[in-house]
Amino acid sequence: MRLPGLVACAALLAMPAVAAPAADAAPQPRDCSRLQTQADMNDCAAANFKAADAVLNRLYGKLMAAQRDAGGKARLRAAERAWVAYRDGECTFDVGPREEGGTIWPMMWFGCLREKTAMRTRELQHHLDCPAELACPVGKK
Repeated sequence: MRLPGLVACAALLAMPAVAAPAADAAPQPRDCSRLQTQADMNDCAAANFKAADAVLNRLYGKLMAAQRDAGGKARLRAAERAWVAYRDGECTFDVGPREEGGTIWPMMWFGCLREKTAMRTRELQHHLDCPAELACPVGKK
């Protein structure tokens, strides 16, 4: 990623995202944009990701418990493992490898992880809210 793009992404990641409307929605991210040091911004981004990840893990546990058979549990487990690999690969593509990122890299990395996690949280919440996909298309409840 070129420097202008990196700076634009940093500005977007520092801003809070819109929280998902689900009951177990990730908490509104802390606003990291007013922090003064890169280390503080990095820590803030990491904390925002950690909070979003905790919500995702709770929903995953609920969805796993809702599976009626071993086949459903195995499919969910496989899907989540594939999603984690996708998330990490996509964020590596988006922000580049750590060794090329400088001191802003952790903020960019955790911001990307948080955004992907928030999207996945909405997906898992949808599965909990509407287990019969044909009866409840994405975005409709």
